[in-house]
Amino acid sequence: DETQLIDLRQFISVVRRRKWTVIVTAVVVVALAVFMVYRRTPVYTADARVEVKPLTTDSILQGYYYDLQSGMDTEAQRVTSQSVVALAADVLGISNADAQDLSGSVSTSVPANTTYIDVSCTLPAPEEAKACSQAFADAYVQDRIGSAKDAYESSLQSTQDAIDVAAAKVSDLNRQLSDATTEAERLSIQDQISAATREGDAAVLQQLAIPTPSPQAGVVTLAAELPGAPSNKDFITPIFLSIIVGIALGIGLAFVRERLDERVTDRDHFEAALGAPILAIIPRVPGWRNRSESRLVSISAPDGAASEAYRAARTTLLYLAREGGLNVIAITGPGQGEGKTTTTGNLAVSLAQIGKRVVVLSADLRKPRLHRFFGLENEVGVADVLMGLVDVPDALFKTHVPGLLIMPSGHTPHNPAEILASDAMDDLISELGKVADYVLIDTAPALVVADALGLAPKVDGVIVVADASKSHRSSLEFMASQLKRTGGQLIGGVLNNLDPSDSKKYSSYGKYYKNYYAGGDHYRLMDETVYDLNEPDPVVTNGNGRAADVAANGHTNGSVKGSPRRGLGRKAKKAEAMPAPPVGLPDTGC
Repeated sequence: DETQLIDLRQFISVVRRRKWTVIVTAVVVVALAVFMVYRRTPVYTADARVEVKPLTTDSILQGYYYDLQSGMDTEAQRVTSQSVVALAADVLGISNADAQDLSGSVSTSVPANTTYIDVSCTLPAPEEAKACSQAFADAYVQDRIGSAKDAYESSLQSTQDAIDVAAAKVSDLNRQLSDATTEAERLSIQDQISAATREGDAAVLQQLAIPTPSPQAGVVTLAAELPGAPSNKDFITPIFLSIIVGIALGIGLAFVRERLDERVTDRDHFEAALGAPILAIIPRVPGWRNRSESRLVSISAPDGAASEAYRAARTTLLYLAREGGLNVIAITGPGQGEGKTTTTGNLAVSLAQIGKRVVVLSADLRKPRLHRFFGLENEVGVADVLMGLVDVPDALFKTHVPGLLIMPSGHTPHNPAEILASDAMDDLISELGKVADYVLIDTAPALVVADALGLAPKVDGVIVVADASKSHRSSLEFMASQLKRTGGQLIGGVLNNLDPSDSKKYSSYGKYYKNYYAGGDHYRLMDETVYDLNEPDPVVTNGNGRAADVAANGHTNGSVKGSPRRGLGRKAKKAEAMPAPPVGLPDTGC
């Protein structure tokens, strides 16, 4: 029962996910059906009804109805027989050959449990259809009455012949009796006369028992009428049938597309392709996928469903770290724009919010975006440190989140893959791993460039981020095999940008979340930043130890002057030798 229930849910899920395939297929089939009906040459059908009655007058006895009913199919076939066609030709005044051709337009049907025959004739002209149907109905009645008379006359002639033979025999025997000379001869002839007389009497009795033919062996009970509209222009029935056929074809096509579709649309697909457990499923957030707007939903919408999903990923990651000693984690994905940078930033914020010391490295040296999420400039960073141009403290920047430091990518080198795979990267990871609880590394797409493959053996684990709307299972399988081949340890995956309506398994998540948070003690600003009414505004310090207002959008502007909203996009102050660690980050001596 459970297996059947799961199969039913999967069936409904596929139909809901591919609903437009079903709808479009049904509409196309209905449109084709309507077009075909519209393009038909109009024809008209006239109907006449004939009641079949017994052939003889004395057959009106109990049970005759059922005897007729059992032979109605044969009688229906007689409507287009040669004899009926010949009679119809006489009625219509046409040749037998033309009548034979006309019989191809005649059809018959027998209503269930009746002795009626419906004679239909379909022709391009309504007058011709009426005349044809009426002619064949009349011809059948004439043929049936004629058949009854022919059968009666045949039986009458047969018995009359027997009577005549018996009478001639008696006459001949009487002559022989008069010529007989002996008594024995006369007795023999008399016996023969008696036998012949009995034969004649039997023939007479048989003749008297012949039933009289019925003058109404068939009756036209419903005369043909002039059809008022074409019989092949009925749109209702074709539309109804085409809707059924279209829906069936659409569902079949939906399942074919589902089988051919390699997109990662649910948890099972993702885990099977990746070969690792899933850490979280991030639901689709309207406007979040706008690349021109770098946004951390863990700060701008902490009560949102996406933020809850990142917190779930944080919980799972903490458990895995406790069991496996994970400290340095690389986050990558198979292709560009699948949410790896967004996941890195939000996961880092979620870890820092529970008091963890977190350092985030932007190791995507080709197309960096991580610095935008924290309102930083990308003037110095990972590449500069690896090339020995700056020291580590000079490339680390404070963020508006206590306990969270970020190292941007810095200047783009001409050989990013070689730099990231160098010993200098090992030293950087080792140094940061000693002073931070977690080091998260945002890397370039693993299937686009080799940067992530070079970093994989240097870190404690790799998290793969896939987009539910664009990632393919074959790409994930290939990427997972490449990472494992280079020595990387896959610890899990994050399925990003999932539309809950696409899967029945997750569609109720938003409803539960909305019911839980309804009526909370919060107010929301224009930029969707959430503050608790009972808590004071948070304060952090900049690189010089000065207090700085926290921007309403969650970013520091590095100054107590001006509107806090102007901090977004400004260059943050460097952590000069980090003399005073940010709030929530213990002084480690870094």
